[in-house]
Amino acid sequence: MDEVAPPLYATVIYLAALQMLNFIVIREFITYYLFGFKYSFADYEGVILPTFFLMVNYFYFTYDQRHKKIIERYKKEPVTDKHKIYNIILSWVYPIVSFALLFYLIFYFW
Repeated sequence: MDEVAPPLYATVIYLAALQMLNFIVIREFITYYLFGFKYSFADYEGVILPTFFLMVNYFYFTYDQRHKKIIERYKKEPVTDKHKIYNIILSWVYPIVSFALLFYLIFYFW
């Protein structure tokens, strides 16, 4: 197995889950506020939506060995304390805001 395979798959699954979560929140928000109705799920949406986001992310990172280029690029870059703190904060803010919007949607609309 390739040495970057587990990080590649973990990244693909993590980003696909967050993107799917954001897509659902935005879709519900738009359909309710702009069109005034609650979205009803289509047949097989629970399979099609995750598969779509997983495929897009997988092909994005594997195209032209992009996942290896990202690792090599950031392996050489010196990390300062300010840079490290900024990345940590940014990597936590995005998922927290995504889940906060999901809980807002659940408690407000349902």
